[in-house]
Amino acid sequence: MTTQTLSKAKPNTPTDAPRKRIFTRKEYHAMGKAGVFGHEERLELFEGEIIAMAPPGIWHLTRVDRLTHVFMPLGIQRRTIVRVQNPSVMTQFSEFQPDITLLAFRDDFYGSRNPRPQDILLLVEVADSSLRYDRNDKLPRYAQFGVPEVWIANLRDDRIESYTDPSPEGYRSTRIYQRGDTISPTAFPDFQINVSDIIPARPNPEPDTQNGDDNDNSEQ
Repeated sequence: MTTQTLSKAKPNTPTDAPRKRIFTRKEYHAMGKAGVFGHEERLELFEGEIIAMAPPGIWHLTRVDRLTHVFMPLGIQRRTIVRVQNPSVMTQFSEFQPDITLLAFRDDFYGSRNPRPQDILLLVEVADSSLRYDRNDKLPRYAQFGVPEVWIANLRDDRIESYTDPSPEGYRSTRIYQRGDTISPTAFPDFQINVSDIIPARPNPEPDTQNGDDNDNSEQ
């Protein structure tokens, strides 16, 4: 009977240890053009990882519409560009799609490139099921990138959380606004907004049995 001594396995070296495959924005867009993603998928590139977002529910959609309507006068006056659910480039490995972005006005409407953090005046995330992701993951990155002001329209608690004074460690200032309060973007202190115009009391949903949407109240 022969015996065999098994040598102790060597620990993985940095070159052969399992690791995540990180994607660049260039690769991310190439995959989109190649049809890797479904047409209706809502995706973000977060530090090289592709994040799949839940489909927005009716409350999410109507809050985005309300915000768009509220900010429209600023766009008409050419004081800002109101961008709705379009990409904002943060780094080579991050491209987010915030719900509303107020951008420094440009005559070409950023036709030659996507906006960068330095172009952003205010960024708004409408959050329910995505609240933890928006607050714990994206918000610190917005601060590190130098986005001057972020609002989280918190649909779970029916309030707006305003974050200002960014630093590498996060936003230094936080304020909470509820129904009955007024709020103004730091970039436009003369522009008063009633929180109730953004987050009104929820009406009873009207069933749409024809299209099978009677239970379409899930949130993003």
